[in-house]
Amino acid sequence: MCVLASPFPHKRTRLAAEWLARWQQESGFVGAVDWVGGMPPGLELPVFSNWHRHERLPEEDYRRLLARAKALVFFTEYEGFGMPPVEAALAGACPVFSAIPATREVMGDCGFSFDNSKHESFRVAMDSALCVPREQVAAWADQLLARHNWDLVLDRFVAGLQGASGPP
Repeated sequence: MCVLASPFPHKRTRLAAEWLARWQQESGFVGAVDWVGGMPPGLELPVFSNWHRHERLPEEDYRRLLARAKALVFFTEYEGFGMPPVEAALAGACPVFSAIPATREVMGDCGFSFDNSKHESFRVAMDSALCVPREQVAAWADQLLARHNWDLVLDRFVAGLQGASGPP
């Protein structure tokens, strides 16, 4: 499992550490948990033998980590687009992400979202992610690639501009 961390408050890394520790204790999860990114000042992760911290990873190493991870956990309070859950699905990891407008719009019905104010919602998303077959994640990746195809997006944008300009 890969968890994205950040020192920026809107990334909710403190909440991620608290909820993931609670989920692991309740579920008995023993697989690897790789934390990638900087930590907020003063945050010390709980000590679990299966938790590993990476301040930074070269892109190739990060891609390999995602490819072998069962899930990517992405906490955030707000985003402009919400790329990490998409990237996770494309790499073969099940996306588990905060249910904010940007990520819900980007992900559609792909992956598992959770409410940042309800641990139970997070628990259900995590438990679901661990049960999803890799074939389902691959199908989500295909859906996301089709949905966010830049040629199609450009066609919709041009059609919108043409429609907004009124009759010729």
